[in-house]
Amino acid sequence: MELRHLRYFVAVAEELNFTRAAERLAISQPPLSMQIKDLENELGVKLFFRTKRRVSLTAAGKAFLPEAREILKRMVIAGDRARQADRGESGVLRLGFLTGTTVDVFSQALSSFSRDHPEVSLELFDLTPREIDQGLTEGWIDAGLTITRSNAPLPDVAQRALYEERLLLALPPDHPLSSLESVPLELLKDEVFINFAADDSPESNRLLLELIRPSASSFEKRREAKSMSTMLWMVSLGFGVAFLSEKISRMNWHGCVFRPLAGEVPTLVTLVVWKQERLSPVLRNFLRYLPGETNRKVSKTDPGELAIED
Repeated sequence: MELRHLRYFVAVAEELNFTRAAERLAISQPPLSMQIKDLENELGVKLFFRTKRRVSLTAAGKAFLPEAREILKRMVIAGDRARQADRGESGVLRLGFLTGTTVDVFSQALSSFSRDHPEVSLELFDLTPREIDQGLTEGWIDAGLTITRSNAPLPDVAQRALYEERLLLALPPDHPLSSLESVPLELLKDEVFINFAADDSPESNRLLLELIRPSASSFEKRREAKSMSTMLWMVSLGFGVAFLSEKISRMNWHGCVFRPLAGEVPTLVTLVVWKQERLSPVLRNFLRYLPGETNRKVSKTDPGELAIED
């Protein structure tokens, strides 16, 4: 049985006249009669009573008609949904993010996208940098928001820079250094540093090492946290100090103050990253809501060469 059999049957059932049904379908009458007969043979029932003067539905035909109409209706809906999905107007968008990267640009884009695409289901995951990498590789997130140093693109992903910000020092309000307007790195040599676990964020740990190695006597005086919120909580408890991005300071975490670092320190860039080979229509639409036009994909084998992706 093919869809044309159902269309032909419904046309005849509604017209109750083979000639008018054939005109409606823009085919000649003999092929229409043959298709109806083929359908009856396949079903093993008679669908129409036929005489020279009139055509009427049998009991089987009357039972078959609403089902045939429903199938044709569902096919129209299925086609519409397939075209919607192809245009990125429906489906699922799964995004991973770091705490502190969801303010301003990203939140506004997500809000506007959700308003304009109500048929798209959003799944949001608060992840570590390692989990974002894993999610992109394994395909259980479509894109991620992560942080890297300025002028240090991430390897093996398409990416778009959203904004750049300073690195600040988070410390308890009663810490002796909190009275300073800016904190020289050499004054941190005896501090305990709170940072992401090395397995969760190798990039964050590399940045910390580069920062404190010239000024601090040991990199081993540190504690590890699994998330930004845990890091802030540990700082507020007086367990140590942490380097965090400028936008995280706007969270106004109770028990934490933020101070800029004296001298030249690396700036941080927040990126949206994805696997180009998994760029779905929904994600392509979402990217239009984010600033920036250049997506970069950098190979691990040649980190100095940037390949522009459309």
